[in-house]
Amino acid sequence: MNSHGKNKDKNFSGLVLGLQFTSMMTVPTVVCIFAGLYIQKKYSLGDWVMLAAVALAGIMMISNLYYFAKSAMSISGKSKDGVVKKLGAKENKEKDSDKKNS
Repeated sequence: MNSHGKNKDKNFSGLVLGLQFTSMMTVPTVVCIFAGLYIQKKYSLGDWVMLAAVALAGIMMISNLYYFAKSAMSISGKSKDGVVKKLGAKENKEKDSDKKNS
């Protein structure tokens, strides 16, 4: 594949990650607000229902953000402190040969 194709794939993966991040932030908020409004009107409850719905949406967004960051770090091969975990093929061969020589 030429370098143009690699840049296109990189840009596309950035777009996908951006859309995933946006959707995981907006969907819980919208769903919880509409569910809170529905429950509040159907059962004639007070304003505390909307407060609970917004709090639930916040908890869901934080949870989604944690799992998103965790999966993004595993995809990039970096740990929490920024150290690269995955070795390339050349480094793996060198590491294996060092073990055999020891």
